[in-house]
Amino acid sequence: MKLENVDSPIERSFFQGTINLSKYLARDAVIDFCAMLLAVKDEHIERILNLEKDFPESTLRGIRDLPRFRKLCVSAPRKHYPDLFHLWTAEHAGCEFFLTMDKKFVNFGTNQCTGILKCEPVRPSMFLERIGVADRDPMPFDFGDPISFFDAVHKD
Repeated sequence: MKLENVDSPIERSFFQGTINLSKYLARDAVIDFCAMLLAVKDEHIERILNLEKDFPESTLRGIRDLPRFRKLCVSAPRKHYPDLFHLWTAEHAGCEFFLTMDKKFVNFGTNQCTGILKCEPVRPSMFLERIGVADRDPMPFDFGDPISFFDAVHKD
């Protein structure tokens, strides 16, 4: 199995540029970007595609597929917009699974998006089950145990 980087369906920097990287990476900025995408009406998609911009092919595909992103977000609270954007990214890349540590998002996807997801949100343990990994290395610590970053990084 090979894990790799995938292209975003819509590259944010074309539409939401900023000099301040910490503001650009802030969760609220991602939520605002997603809300902006959700506000694009179908009749405006062609206008955006015809802008005098040199969009990468992945962004052109993403713009054409905005109705799909809207469908994913229709019943979602704003806090899930970034996760749904990343799940949509995984869909565009043809991924079968979307790996996340966020149990609430997995529950949301399982309970609220039944039948519409092309990519299943899973936690790491669920992912290992889905791909048939039964024998697992023991965790290097127990849940609830305090660990230091130094010890975790430098453990033999």
